[in-house]
Amino acid sequence: NRIRRDLPNEFTLLTELRYLGLADNSLGKIDPLLFEMANLDIIDFDNNGIREIPANIPKRNRLKELYLAENRISEIPESLLELQKLEVLWLYKNDLEGTLPSFLGGMSRLVELDIEDNYLSGDLWPISKMNSIERVLAYDNMLGGETTD
Repeated sequence: NRIRRDLPNEFTLLTELRYLGLADNSLGKIDPLLFEMANLDIIDFDNNGIREIPANIPKRNRLKELYLAENRISEIPESLLELQKLEVLWLYKNDLEGTLPSFLGGMSRLVELDIEDNYLSGDLWPISKMNSIERVLAYDNMLGGETTD
């Protein structure tokens, strides 16, 4: 497909939708309303030209997996902390730069984090605060240094 426009608001009426897979389109952005969908567990928006993760993610969500690989995202926003049930986060092959934000350590249910092939630098210590993390893919960055603060 090549969907090139915003998703219609009627998507939020799909109350039983658990998986929304629209990878390889041209959406360009994520509508924060998607995070309010009552049963939505997985959003797969890989390769969609998305430039940012919404700064206003509603607290009322149950999202467990968020796939945003191969987009144009340049920063990891603190709003991700609102995804309190998030277990999988893919952000590989984006335009992430700078250091890993310290708030990542507060993502206590995260099991898998894929941030490979970005422009990240600095220490890995925020990851050491993640209680449930099992898999971290961070190669093709400039990360290193301490794993504790």
